[in-house]
Amino acid sequence: MPEHGERLRRQGVKSHLGQVDARRTQRTGIPVSTPEQTFIDLAAIGVNLVDMVVLGDAMLKAKLTTMPTLIEAIEAWDGYGTRPALRAARLMREGVDSPMETRVRLLIVLAGLPEPTVNVIVRGEDGSWRMRFDLCYLDHRLIVEYDGRRHADNPEQWEHDLYRREDLDRMDYRLIIVTTRGIYNEPHRTLERVRDELRERGVRVSSRFKNEWRRHFPSMA
Repeated sequence: MPEHGERLRRQGVKSHLGQVDARRTQRTGIPVSTPEQTFIDLAAIGVNLVDMVVLGDAMLKAKLTTMPTLIEAIEAWDGYGTRPALRAARLMREGVDSPMETRVRLLIVLAGLPEPTVNVIVRGEDGSWRMRFDLCYLDHRLIVEYDGRRHADNPEQWEHDLYRREDLDRMDYRLIIVTTRGIYNEPHRTLERVRDELRERGVRVSSRFKNEWRRHFPSMA
């Protein structure tokens, strides 16, 4: 085990000394950190909260761990990183499809607005599958979705979106679309849109947002 003074130093590389009791597993015969240990280690070196939750949601989607397993591993850890790792783990959710969906949800949550439900499926009166939404306030028929415009030039997708919007209107659902600009350039405006629509739907929310969101979503406008 190298001492601190023997740490590898190379331009463009930042090395860290691991702890002897770090948990390991085997991948193709090579000893590597467990997913849970990797999560803790990243928190210990200062990876920010939003990126940690993005990672955690992706780990859940890939079935590399579960929330109970991860939280148990963090609580049993005696080394660095437990506090930020535990907070990030408790903000993770099952069913998230993309990093940007995680970012939209965390923007809402860190501002103090009610947390929307992830991966909501709306069914018809006969119980058949109708639609699936990224984030939804189901009781208030309010949907929040991230749109990366991957299909902006796809006529079939554009037509599908039009029909879907008409179906939502018939069911009295309100759809808020959040784009990349709404996260990186205009996060405050995105929060105002969600807050104002929640109010329109009868939800009592504060006119002022909690300040934590500003640290993680600084405007680049």
